[in-house]
Amino acid sequence: VTRHPTVTARAISTLDETWPGRILLGLGAGDTSFKHLGLRPLKPEECEEAVHCLRSLLAGEDGMFRGQNMPKLEHYEGRRLPIYLAANGPRMLRSAGRCADGVIASVGVAPDLIQYTLDSVREGAESAGRDPADVVISITVGCDISEDRAAARENVKTYVARRVLAPLPSRLTGFTKQEKEEFRKAYTLSGHLQTDAPHARLVRDEWIDRFALGGTAEECAEKLRMLADMGVNEVMLLPTTASAASLARTFAETVRPKLG
Repeated sequence: VTRHPTVTARAISTLDETWPGRILLGLGAGDTSFKHLGLRPLKPEECEEAVHCLRSLLAGEDGMFRGQNMPKLEHYEGRRLPIYLAANGPRMLRSAGRCADGVIASVGVAPDLIQYTLDSVREGAESAGRDPADVVISITVGCDISEDRAAARENVKTYVARRVLAPLPSRLTGFTKQEKEEFRKAYTLSGHLQTDAPHARLVRDEWIDRFALGGTAEECAEKLRMLADMGVNEVMLLPTTASAASLARTFAETVRPKLG
């Protein structure tokens, strides 16, 4: 919507020619970026159509998008690039299972939420005759790691606040209708993922462990081991700190050695 699939295909193919084998394409239905522009998120079937169009173009073939033929990329040797689809709700997770090489899920880190993700992706993959094991499970999670445990947990609350408004099944989140409505009224796009946003103060401490990685290096490593044991392939850390580079260094120096 904000960038036509043919433009995305040209951009990602250029990156792939520059750094062969190191590029993957992540797509989403649109969340805060769309809200800023007054646009609606895409439906799962519309995302699937975009994935199929991009897959064809990147393979060096013509694509089809919204009923129109998209001519193949000129002067480009087609190849297969991994395409990941961001998903939280069950319909989009099943779509990812049907058409994508991987799913980027921002569902939290509790075992029941991870199992819901795995089951939904599996259902989608099997409905399309695919092997669910071929779909990479990548979990995106708000993260702050520090020996100052209280400060780290406070910082990830801004990420947890957005989970209250995510299209996740209420039976798994435990959020009540009243809580969702409270966050819907309080949430401001200008404060999106800002640690000092007023809506972050509404997050209860007991929600942190279910939806974020906030705390000491050992606590973080323990959750990552659990995710790996359940079948998660990748974890994308979303820094809820003043410096993403600082978090990356802290993770490399204090958490990775604990993972073996």
